[in-house]
Formats: sequence, C-alpha cells, structure tokens
Amino acid sequence: MSQGNRLGHLGAAFIGAMWLGVPALAQTLRPAAPPAAPPRSATAPVAKTFVREGLASAGVRLETALKSEAPPGAKTAAQWRREAETAARTEGAEPDAELNAYAAAVAADPNDVRNWLDYANAAIAAGNDEERADYSARFKLKGRASAAAYQGYLRARNLADEARALSRLG
Repeated sequence: MSQGNRLGHLGAAFIGAMWLGVPALAQTLRPAAPPAAPPRSATAPVAKTFVREGLASAGVRLETALKSEAPPGAKTAAQWRREAETAARTEGAEPDAELNAYAAAVAADPNDVRNWLDYANAAIAAGNDEERADYSARFKLKGRASAAAYQGYLRARNLADEARALSRLG
C-alpha cells in the first residue's frame, strides 16, 4: 500500500469515527480553549484605563482652588453635603449655594468620590443655567465639572463609581 493510499484510509477512518459519534477522538484533536479570565468584581480596585493628562492636571488645579476657596470652619464633608442637598431643595435659593457647599465638601474630604461627583453635577447644572448671562463663567463651570468628574474617576474604587464619573465628563 502506498503512502498516499495509507493517509487516505486514515483520513477516511477519522471522518467515519467522527460521523459515527466517537467524541473522545474528536476532542483530543481540537485545540484547547484559552482559560477564561476571572470575573472582575464590582468592588475590587480597578486599574484606570482612561488616562487624560490635561484633565488630570486640571483636576489638581481644581482641588487646589477649591481648598483655597473653602470657607474656614470645622464642618465635615457630610455636613457640607447635607447643606448642599438642602440648598438644592430650597426654592428661590442662591443658584451657587449648592455648588459652593459641594466645593467645601470636596475641600473637606477630597478622597471621597461622592464629593467630586456631586460637585461635578452641581457645576454642570450651574453651567447650563440659561439665566446666567456671563458666558465666560458658564464655560469655566463646565471645565470645572469635567475636571471634577475626572478626579472622581481617579478616586473611584469600584466599577459603578467609575462609570458614574465617566458619564459626567461630557
């Protein structure tokens, strides 16, 4: 029997075995699937994949500015957040009262992602205020909102906070 004939018979036997349902032979010839990556926990520390140097430096400048603009006092970040929430619910309140309270919360605890995201939301709202005639101030607020959102992203410790921060970058 020639070499080509022998290979032909071997191939036919292999195809016949697979056709008849011999899974063990078929499984040994298939390449192994790569091992699955372990699932990423929603609370595990997350490596940052979205990196923007301009936003990072703007965030550092914003943090410095907010600390220097913060009113002196012994209020905690939680107290400032409550004050901001009260200002947001009060009709006829100063439009910047909420923003200033969240700015003070950031100055009191810059490591809390909630402070940054709440400040970003307030800055977005103030920047979108059509009654504000000063377009330069509106532009500045939108820039501050993006910088605050990025700072929140950098400080996020889980995927949900990361997503919330990135959604506010605008």
